[in-house]
Amino acid sequence: MKRGLVVEGGAMRAVFTCGVFDALLDGGIEVDYFIGVSAGIANGVSYLSRQRGRGKDILIGYANDPRYMGTRNFFNPKNRSYYGIDFAFRQIPIVHNPFDFKAYKDFKGQVKAVVSNLETGKPQYLDVCADESMMDIIIASCSLPLMFPVKKINGVAYLDGGVSDPIPVKKAIEDGCDKVLVILSREEGYKKGPEKGSRIIENKFRKHREFRETLKRRPDVYNEQVDFVNKLESEGIIKVIRPNSTQGIGRLEKDTEKLGKMYNDGYNSTMLRIEEIREYMSL
Repeated sequence: MKRGLVVEGGAMRAVFTCGVFDALLDGGIEVDYFIGVSAGIANGVSYLSRQRGRGKDILIGYANDPRYMGTRNFFNPKNRSYYGIDFAFRQIPIVHNPFDFKAYKDFKGQVKAVVSNLETGKPQYLDVCADESMMDIIIASCSLPLMFPVKKINGVAYLDGGVSDPIPVKKAIEDGCDKVLVILSREEGYKKGPEKGSRIIENKFRKHREFRETLKRRPDVYNEQVDFVNKLESEGIIKVIRPNSTQGIGRLEKDTEKLGKMYNDGYNSTMLRIEEIREYMSL
């Protein structure tokens, strides 16, 4: 039996996911397959390396640190991102809150990050190995249009995986998962509408026709995937963990009290269901 974990992105709202991860660790829930999108993979690797609390400590601890995120980072010609890319993805995991590469390497399952190919507009699923390519792949999966520059890996240009495949449940099933646990970063009933600045983003990528079309379809694709998740959940095929509410919590939220409450929502709501999850996963 192959047990899979599918994790949506959500930028700072992914602090909810960090709470879920910590509850899964406390409950002894392990998987054989992990696929994450954007913040889902960025925080998910700490779950796989069994570093309880690391995701929360980073998101809440650095929420108001301009080295981590802030408009001034756009003006750094070596950065050109709202996030301090070198600080967030290289200095933190090496110096400030070390990532346990050895423990991650010991994980025997598959780990994939979703990225969006700039030329084709289609999703690609890159293996996240414990080597020098790891952080580049995570950066690519997190590279929100306008918020990050395009990330090239082996000459191929990528952006945020959430543009093309925000909730990759179908991919997990195609890859042979018999049991699928899904972590969403939006509450039940949420529907994605046109995003602020969508026309600006589409205009920026006007030379990349396929990617621009993917951007236009993004709300519809997201809502269709949520409907698919809801259908499988109602049929008992998958299990889904989602926030009780994300109202008033922005993608770039800096209010640490709000972030702390959202983390607690993730942890507590998961612990209340931990035996249900264990039974489903046949642990």
